[in-house]
Order: sequence, then structure tokens, then C-alpha cells
Amino acid sequence: MRFAIACSFWASTSLVAGCHCASKPPANASGPRCATLGAPAQQATLDDPSIDEASGLVVSQTHPGIGWTHNDSGDGPRLFAIELATGVTVADYALAGIEAIDWEDISLSPGRGEQPSMLYIADTGDNLRRRDQVEVHRFEEPRALVANGLIHDVQTMRIRYPEGSRDVECLSVLPDGGLVLLTKTLAFSTSVYHVESWQRDTTAAARLAGAIPLRLSGSARADRVTGCDLSEEHGLFVVRTYKHALVFEGVRPMTVESLLREPPCVAKLPRQEQGESIALSRETPPQLFLISEYVGEPIWKIPMTTRPATGPQTPASITPPTPE
Repeated sequence: MRFAIACSFWASTSLVAGCHCASKPPANASGPRCATLGAPAQQATLDDPSIDEASGLVVSQTHPGIGWTHNDSGDGPRLFAIELATGVTVADYALAGIEAIDWEDISLSPGRGEQPSMLYIADTGDNLRRRDQVEVHRFEEPRALVANGLIHDVQTMRIRYPEGSRDVECLSVLPDGGLVLLTKTLAFSTSVYHVESWQRDTTAAARLAGAIPLRLSGSARADRVTGCDLSEEHGLFVVRTYKHALVFEGVRPMTVESLLREPPCVAKLPRQEQGESIALSRETPPQLFLISEYVGEPIWKIPMTTRPATGPQTPASITPPTPE
């Protein structure tokens, strides 16, 4: 979400509890370089004026070459299908009966057998830390690409955090149906929350599973988490900030416990005006896609190679669970 007001202003008010204005990062300000990422290539530009605050991205399982995206706060409950190679919007849908407060990310649970692929929308943004609970919406991935479509069968789960309100712009769905959510803070770290299973029409309690240090650019504003995605098939979990990607490799099995055992490598991302989206493609080897808020921003593609799974790793990049 756009956050143009200076932190010094917020620190002088009581609007944002726990606003961190420190500008000095911890020592050892970088992780190992990601050798598995290739050179970024600009695919196209996202020129649709209806998509002026693209805040989440996931690659379709049903429609090859298509990405699903949505706007940040200020728009209605709308979903867009874009052609990643050209940036052209090929379909759009409204979610019936759903309110869009602050949509920040989108995730996909792949279909298996007779089960269809499912899309999850994270209405979890909370810059002002005022929301007692947030929402995640789930629905079947559309099987047809149509203009002005309407999605009726939408399930909703409410989520509460144990320490109170949190601002979250990263949501990923684990293979077992659990949810992983990472916070967006100015504390040079992100807290990892876990919801064990989908609980329709109820309020679920998120569990604080751990924290990941963000010792990347040295800027507290730049080193905030703005998106994520995972691939069980490739054992990958990727997290983005405004300037960098953290790549967790060889995460097998794909559980929150395995994720927190794997130290990530770090890659600098191409410059984007307000980069808040990252997505893994579904082919082998996979590719990373990046989009940004504002009309006319590039769609970037970064080729990847994968490495085989390894044994348990020393949790060098993970700290024990502590409240923010």
C-alpha cells in the first residue's frame, strides 16, 4: 500500500502503534547471493488504467501464460487476468458480496485430481494498525476468461493475530491448506505467522512461528516485505521487499517448520516504482515475475534454476518467535 507520509510524522502522533523510525540496520547487512537467479528481462508494461495499484500477483494453473492480479486499497473487489508476455488484460471479475478494504496479496492452491485450483485474496493490509481482524477470501480459479465476470461462490475466513493488529502484504497457501503470512514492518525483520487450516466463516487464530531478519539495503522503508509466493514442486519460497528478493531453496516438505529451517539467499531486484508483487511460474525450471503499482510499469521476468533438496539446515537466518 502507498505510504507516502514520513515516518517522523507518524512517530509524533498516536495513530500508529509501534512505528519504528530507526534508520540503522543490524550488522552483517546481506545474505548470500542467489546463484540460481538469472538476468532480469523486461517482458512488457502493465498499461491498463484499471490496474493502477497492482498489489498482488500469482501465475495461473488453469490458463498458461496468465497472471492474476488485483489493486491495492481504494478499488472494489476486482480480479484481473493479465497476459504476462504482453501486459494485456484478458479478463476481469468482481467478487459478489465481498468488500475490499486493503487487498495486498493473492495466492493459489494448485488443483489435484478432481479438486480445482483455488485462489486466495489477502485483505490483510493495515498500515495504521487499526484492524482487530483481517480477512482472506477463497474461491475456485475461473475456468473461462471473460470480461466483466462475476464470481459468486466466495468463502471468507477472518484472522486474528495473538499480539494485536499487524500489517501484512504476503500470503502463501501451504500444500496442507495452511496459510503463511509475513508482516510488513520498519524493524529490519518480518514476523512469520501460521494458520493451520482453512476455516470458512470463522475467526482463526494465527500462530507466531518465527521471524526472518531483513538485513538488505540498510533502509528500513526499502527492507519491508511486500509480497511472496511458493512452489511445492520446486521446493521454493520467495519473499520480496521493495528492492530485494529472498529465495528459500530446497524447502521440503513445504511446511512452515521446514521454511524456518532454510536460510535464504538474497538477490537485488530491478528498479520498480512501487514493487509489491512477486510470483513463481509453474514450468520447470521456474521463472519469477514482478509487477509494480502505477500504470505503465514494467513486467519483469527472472529465469531460475533449482537445486536438489538437502538435509536440515542450520537456522542461521531465522530468529525465535518474538512479538513485534
